[in-house]
Amino acid sequence: MKLFAIALVALAALAQPAFAVETANETTAALFAEQYPATRGVLAADFPRDLQALEERFGDIDSTEISPQLKMQRAFLELTALRKKYAPQLQFARADMSALVVLSLADFYQSVLQRDGAAVCGGFATDGAGTLYAIGAAPGYALELDRQSAAYFSAVVSALEDPDVVGVAGEDDWSAVMSQIVTDGHPQSYLASIAAGRAADPDLCPALSAFMHAMVEVKSDAARRARADFIQNATGY
Repeated sequence: MKLFAIALVALAALAQPAFAVETANETTAALFAEQYPATRGVLAADFPRDLQALEERFGDIDSTEISPQLKMQRAFLELTALRKKYAPQLQFARADMSALVVLSLADFYQSVLQRDGAAVCGGFATDGAGTLYAIGAAPGYALELDRQSAAYFSAVVSALEDPDVVGVAGEDDWSAVMSQIVTDGHPQSYLASIAAGRAADPDLCPALSAFMHAMVEVKSDAARRARADFIQNATGY
């Protein structure tokens, strides 16, 4: 994808309103187009066959009489499966694109923490965005869901078109990122929260957000290797 096209995707996501009013007779493909416009734009431009297959599966969803909310929950699962297909390529994304994925996910964490609190955010952090659909909170995160997903697929495009091989992250690389968290003024306890990864920990989401920002702030090959390893974790969001 050319840089100007990536910019258009970003602008489309930023301009996206809240979820459109859902009607029972709308198809899953129509709901998806309304709620994931930036993501659909990337798929249409760079993964047309995948989009066609995805919309065929949306047709299968329409064969059952379920609510628009359940349609979108199932559509999200189909989208997640497509993301998993390309997860191995993410390690080769350009540095700017891996940073975009990481920062959009960090912002997503902050949004969930601020709007729904630490308990919901802990489940979101450990189990992915499917948690938001399961509790009926997903409509409030239309912008974040679309923006993060569009960034994910844009990073895959960069990996396929212009692969950036940075190598495997080692212990020293992760230590450099962890050190940046403390340098940024966050408590040392955040490091333990990240290591434990407990959904019930009220510090988990702010700690992970700080961790993701640190991966972008550190300007070194160590941070690039860390991001290349980490962004595969964005598959379920």
